[in-house]
Amino acid sequence: MNKPTYQIQFSTNNRVFRFKSIGENGVIHKIVQFRKIKDNIYNLGFGDYDPITKIVDDEARSNNGDLEKILATIISIIAVFFDSYPDTIIYFEGSSPSRIRLYQIVINLFHEELLNSYQIFGTVNEMIEPFKKNVNYESFYIKKMF
Repeated sequence: MNKPTYQIQFSTNNRVFRFKSIGENGVIHKIVQFRKIKDNIYNLGFGDYDPITKIVDDEARSNNGDLEKILATIISIIAVFFDSYPDTIIYFEGSSPSRIRLYQIVINLFHEELLNSYQIFGTVNEMIEPFKKNVNYESFYIKKMF
């Protein structure tokens, strides 16, 4: 993907990533974490990070005017994670209906580019199906294609 991204700080195991959003509301620390939840499935967590309290707010709406750059950064982080853990599946859901809607928009926006490298699935009524545009999903799975 050829979109601008933020510089990323990596953890030694490539499961925690930090970057700084720089925009209309100043500098906002962001974090992306991958936590193993079952066998080879990892939950992707994302939010604003307070470096003093070490608290992650996954419901924050920073409105910093750099959404596309943040999303491109997260997609690049997913690629790094899969480079380290190629046989895994990433699971994520929104912390609110508006956050789920945002994730759906992101997948729709980058759908064609993502399909070159990944298989994407959504859940509806606890049933997993290949991602289709214009379907309201409850959660999402991403798997690297080989």
